[in-house]
Formats: sequence, C-alpha cells, structure tokens
Amino acid sequence: MKLAMAQMSMTDNIEENYLKTLASCNAASDCDLIFFPEIQFSPFFPQYEKKDVKQYRMTRDHEYIKQLCSISRQHHLYISPNIYLWENGKCYDASLWINTDGRIVDVAKMVHI
Repeated sequence: MKLAMAQMSMTDNIEENYLKTLASCNAASDCDLIFFPEIQFSPFFPQYEKKDVKQYRMTRDHEYIKQLCSISRQHHLYISPNIYLWENGKCYDASLWINTDGRIVDVAKMVHI
C-alpha cells in the first residue's frame, strides 16, 4: 500500500485551502491512500480561545466534499480529509473516510478540540 501525507499550510481563505487539497490529491494519484492535516480548510483555530469559526463549518454534502468523493473515484484513491463538521447542531473536528467508490464510509469525530 502506498500512502501519501499531505503537508500544507492553511490560510483563512477556504477556497485557497481547497485548491491546495485538490493539488495534493492529484499529486497522490499514484497512491492508495492520502491523509490530510487537521481542519484542512481553515487555519488551526482551536489555539485561539472563543474565536468565531462558523464560516469553516461543513456538512458531509458540502460541494468540496462532493468533489473529493469524485476525485476518489477518478483516481481510485482512498481519501481521509479532516474538516470542521457541522452535524445535528454540533461541530466536530472530524476525519472522513472516503473509499475508492467515492462514498463516505466512516467518520471519526473528536468531541473536545
């Protein structure tokens, strides 16, 4: 199994971070699995107490996640992005597990960020 670990510096701009994510996936197209850094679409905000981070919340059906599912199918690549997941009225630092069929098959949620 060939693994890829994406190492990227995140900015306040979600779109910029998304484009870096896409570039990492494309660079890892010859791999089996790629992992991403914690809360990859935003700066690491948990280090700042009481910072408003609502703009970084994503649901499982967010357009960026749908695109990662599509890339997963295209490259036959397992992808494990880490997002600020908004689910059932709560937020989680969450790692998704996207299989090579492009489906989210599991989620690991951290309750205490």
